[in-house]
Amino acid sequence: MIKTVRIGIIGSGGIAHAHVSQYKKLPDVEIVAVADVVPGKAQQFIDSLSLENAQPFEDHRKLLELDLDGVSICTPNVSHHLTTVDALRAGKQVLLEKPMSVTLSEAVDMVQAARESGSMLTIGFQPRYDPNMKLVQDIV
Repeated sequence: MIKTVRIGIIGSGGIAHAHVSQYKKLPDVEIVAVADVVPGKAQQFIDSLSLENAQPFEDHRKLLELDLDGVSICTPNVSHHLTTVDALRAGKQVLLEKPMSVTLSEAVDMVQAARESGSMLTIGFQPRYDPNMKLVQDIV
C-alpha cells in the first residue's frame, strides 16, 4: 500500500500555483493545508484550485501543528528564513522556493536548523533538472 504524502503550502501567491499544479499530478500526494498572512487569501486559493480537503490558516505556525510530511514555502523572500526555520523545527521536510534567503547569515541558520532537526531542506532551483542543464553538465 502506498502512503499518501501530506503537504502544506505556506504562502499562496503566484509561485504556489505552480507547486500545487505539480503536486496534483502525483497520485500519492494530498495538499491538506494552506497558510497565508492575508486574511481570506488561503481560503480563496483553496477554492480556486479545488483543494477540497485543505484547511486554511492565517498563521503558518498553526499549519505546522498538523500531521504533515512536508511543506512548500512560497512566501515573499523576506519571510523565507522565519517560515523555513519554524517548519524545520516542527519536524517538517521543506521545499523552499528560491532564493534561499536574503542574507548569508539567514541561510547558515536555516542549514543549521535542518541539521539539528534531521529534516530535509531543499531549494526549488528547477533549472538544475532541465535537459539543457544536463547537457551542459555532460559537456563540462
